[in-house]
Amino acid sequence: RAIATNFITGEPEAFREGSMTEALRASIAMPLFFTPVEKDRTLFVDGGLSNNLPADIVRDMGADIVIAVNVSSPLYKPEDIRNVIDIVDQAFGLQIHGNMKETEPLADIKLRPDLEGFVFVDFSRMTKILQRGEEEAEDHLDEIKKKTLEAGLTPRPHPPRPENKTPIIIESVDFDGLKIVSKRQMEREIRARRGEPMDVAVLTGDMKRLYATQLFDSVDYYLKHITGDHYCLIYKVKEASMVKLDAGIRYDNDHEFVALAELTTRQLFHSPTSLTFSSQFGGLEEYSATLRYTPSILPFLFVEAKGFASRRERLDFLDREQVDDYTEKRLVGQLMLGGTFWKQLEIAAGYSLEKVRIVGGVEGRSRPESESLGGFTLRFNRDSLDDREFPSRGMDLVLQADTKGRRFGGDFDYFKVRLELENYFSISEQSTLGINFMAGFAENDAPFYDRFYVGGYSFSKKGSYPQLGFDRDEILSDQVAVLGIQYRHRIYNPSLGFVKSAYLTTFLNTGVDQFLEGTGLHGAGVGLALNTMLGPGRITGGFGNGGRTHFYLTFGPEF
Repeated sequence: RAIATNFITGEPEAFREGSMTEALRASIAMPLFFTPVEKDRTLFVDGGLSNNLPADIVRDMGADIVIAVNVSSPLYKPEDIRNVIDIVDQAFGLQIHGNMKETEPLADIKLRPDLEGFVFVDFSRMTKILQRGEEEAEDHLDEIKKKTLEAGLTPRPHPPRPENKTPIIIESVDFDGLKIVSKRQMEREIRARRGEPMDVAVLTGDMKRLYATQLFDSVDYYLKHITGDHYCLIYKVKEASMVKLDAGIRYDNDHEFVALAELTTRQLFHSPTSLTFSSQFGGLEEYSATLRYTPSILPFLFVEAKGFASRRERLDFLDREQVDDYTEKRLVGQLMLGGTFWKQLEIAAGYSLEKVRIVGGVEGRSRPESESLGGFTLRFNRDSLDDREFPSRGMDLVLQADTKGRRFGGDFDYFKVRLELENYFSISEQSTLGINFMAGFAENDAPFYDRFYVGGYSFSKKGSYPQLGFDRDEILSDQVAVLGIQYRHRIYNPSLGFVKSAYLTTFLNTGVDQFLEGTGLHGAGVGLALNTMLGPGRITGGFGNGGRTHFYLTFGPEF
């Protein structure tokens, strides 16, 4: 049995038949953390809200001895309630402890493992949690044996194993629940094949891949008998909304408040095609529309048309001293043809035309009349990071080469190449080592505003490349390279509080401006990084050339 709570009536519901995956999913759907499960025209959430210790259900099933395992968290003391998350957790706890008072007395043996320091989201520590449960059961083993003898029960013999178990053969594969998403598109995500024996590991991997497409709210499977040992394997899915709205806000010293609103429509033309409208405003401004067409018959290829208008407030430096600032305005049209391979590597090439205006700045900076940059782009991108904000392993590599020319509709002739690399290694469960590298080269004919900006510590993809110990935009160069090493150590484990985890961070970066005959760029920093319910936050002190110090504060996601 699996116990869930009817979210409409508040009554407990015992799932006795049907999909085990669906039943378990409903029984753990804690409000605010997981979406309710829709079934039989109603919604189901965590069974703990109505019956967290269902000894009564087991007793009604005819059990001779009922062993109840209580893994609920203890209630907070007054001094432990510090924020709204603690209040919500206490409210759930009161509800759970209230219904347990009625069912716990029905159990013959009550086990309560010592779970001090653990929370319900500690999936990575499951082995240790299971060990605590085993220890608690072993401590009560004599009591369990005594109850067994008193009830007159004897151990049941194990049924003999069949020597030649006939495997289930997959006769065909189908999908149940597809409305907008095409069957052909999903068939490329699965590994189960016709004529092969059913393999649970393969089915589990298929469901993970289907769910990872973010096209479904739920994924399950069932078998439909055909004849003999042949079955039709059917993946049962529930499509998610194909219209997705994302929003975020970030604060940092460099750009102050920056907000993002993004609307994406997916699965246009019953294919992986998408249309995205994005608006970024505040300290950084960019407004864009992107149509990415992916044909169903060649799902690894895409044609992307993008147009955007941006506005940047740049700082003007002379001999490492800020002397002015200026506004950079761009209007860009771009058409790219590319492909995605092994879901991690993207290669694209295409044409772009930009109109650029510069307002303000020191003498010679201003460009009151628009200048044109026309040319072709070749881009490689490989992303295998396991997490965007606090990765512990994987790599993100971006290599882009641009050739601009008058024959392509521009006002300048030059070549430009940029390489960015992030690589992370997990040293231990708490510690991560990261290596960051950036190198850029632009020919001398490149206008100053299309060279490379370095400095500051902003987590904006639109800002200058981070370099601790320097101000944003402080380095403006046509030849630059920066190497950084960072070490991150977790000092606070995930919990139900506002702060889910906390890290001590250290950084060391060095670089060169104008390559061989250039100036060294050296910096270091230490800080505290927080992963919170509202997004990441970082407080960092940086040290640069000449003993300069900088303080960096950022809160909010990277975009």
